[in-house]
Amino acid sequence: LQYWLGFIDDLLSCDVRAWNVRLVEWLLREVFVKKVCASWIRSLDATTRHDAAPTAKTAELLKAQAERRVALIFCSQFCGLVEYRPAVRLLSVLLLSDIYPQGWTAEGLPDTDGEAGDFPVTSTLNAIVSAGEGAIPDLTPNRLRESLLSMLSGTLSSDEVILSSQLLSVILESESIDDAALE
Repeated sequence: LQYWLGFIDDLLSCDVRAWNVRLVEWLLREVFVKKVCASWIRSLDATTRHDAAPTAKTAELLKAQAERRVALIFCSQFCGLVEYRPAVRLLSVLLLSDIYPQGWTAEGLPDTDGEAGDFPVTSTLNAIVSAGEGAIPDLTPNRLRESLLSMLSGTLSSDEVILSSQLLSVILESESIDDAALE
């Protein structure tokens, strides 16, 4: 993982802005929204189903815990190893913003329209940062953020307290995040 993230960091450190913008959009759309965040949200759904009908730890619950933990580790490694500020900043918005686009699942992303062009994820995340809730339709509370806060409080497991605090520490210590980004 460190090798490939180092490779991505090397690609992003080139001075070809058009490539960087396209690579960041692709990473956010294909890797984070469709894979990492989608599996994290699926794991939250599985945990909710298990909490509604508690039994012994099932394979589904163990898989859900593993998916959450892998998502935390992957995001921590990405934010810690990739130095390209826009990528880390947009991933931080995706994870820490209090709102999340409702239609972003593994199967569906916002359609590419005239406004977003070829960059629906970065356009939406930038709109969330600059305009807030009112500018983007179909927003919902960010379950990833709620999950992070829940993990930090220790309601899920002590392992997840460590992993979630590591992710937040890496994000907050990143040079990509300044005082304006935290507001």
